Amino acid sequence: GRDRQEQITLSEVAEAWGIGPLEALLRLSGRIPIKYLGTTAGI
Repeated sequence: GRDRQEQITLSEVAEAWGIGPLEALLRLSGRIPIKYLGTTAGI
């Protein structure tokens, strides 16, 4: 398991979501519209 104190890196988030680190950052910051995220992810 992962230590609770250990931070998850942006690259790990991006890999888990199957996207790039920049997009992961934008999603986490909530600075781009949900509609845009949906089209980018192909959902």
